[in-house]
Amino acid sequence: MKNILVVIDGLNFSASQLDSVLYISRLMKGKLTVALLDVEPSPFPMLLPGIQEAMYYSAASMATHVRERHEQVVANTEKLREACTGRGMKITLHTYTEAPLASVIRESRFADVLLAMHSLSFSGLPQSDPPGFMQALFSGAECPVLTLPDNMQVVKEIALTYNGTFSSMFAIRAFFQLMPLLALRKVKLVYVAENNLETLPDEQLLRQYIKGVCPRAEYIILKGDPAKSLLTYLRYSKHTLVTFGAYGRSRASRFFNGSIADDTLGLGHLYTFITHP
Repeated sequence: MKNILVVIDGLNFSASQLDSVLYISRLMKGKLTVALLDVEPSPFPMLLPGIQEAMYYSAASMATHVRERHEQVVANTEKLREACTGRGMKITLHTYTEAPLASVIRESRFADVLLAMHSLSFSGLPQSDPPGFMQALFSGAECPVLTLPDNMQVVKEIALTYNGTFSSMFAIRAFFQLMPLLALRKVKLVYVAENNLETLPDEQLLRQYIKGVCPRAEYIILKGDPAKSLLTYLRYSKHTLVTFGAYGRSRASRFFNGSIADDTLGLGHLYTFITHP
C-alpha cells in the first residue's frame, strides 16, 4: 500500500479539495496522511521594543491577527475531519505550526508521493509568499509531488514530457511505478525539440521502454521555443496528467527554466507530476 502525504492549507480549506485526493488515493490504493499547515506564531515578540514601535503593525494587532486565523484553522480542522468521514476516507492528521515547510519536507522522506492543490497557499501572515512556498516545496520534497487541479476531474490522458535527460526519464518511470493503472489511458510522449534537434534522443531505447508499459502511446514532437511550445500544448490539454523531472535542481532541463514553471503550474486544470532523481 502506497503512503500518500497530502498538504493542506488549514486557513483556506474547503471540503471540495478532498475530491481529487480521494480519486488519486483510490487509483493508487494508498493510505492517507494529511499535513495541515497552521498559522505560524507572530514574530513580533522576538523583536526589540524599539523595532516593534517602528513597524506599521503593532505587536498586539499582529497577535490578534494570528489568533483569529488560528481559530479559523481549528474550525477548518473539524470540517476536514467531518468531510473525510463523510467520504469514507481514513486519514492520519499532522498539524504543523512551527517551520511548516521544513516539517513537510522532512515528512515527505517517508512518503511515496506528496499531493498538493494547485491553489495551495500558506498565507497565515501578511506579506507571505505562497508562490515561493510552493516552489520551495516542489524543489525540496524528498518524494514525487502530484499537484491537483482546482476542480476534480477524471484523468483521461497522460502527457509524458521528455527531453532526453535522465531526470525526464526518471519522472516517467516513477509515475508508472506509482500509478500503473493510468498506463491504460491515452498516453502521449511529448518531446520538446531543444537546440533544433527534432530526433528523439535515444529513440530506440525510449520506444522499447514505452512499448513495454503502454504499447499504444503516441509521440508528439513540439517545435519552436521549448517553454512557449510546451505551455501552449498544455494550455489546451483537458483531463490531463503531465510529468516533469528535476524541478529547480538541474540546468540540463529547460522544461522549467524561467517562468515556465510558474505558468505551467498556474494553469490550474492539470494534474502535474514532478519528481527528482
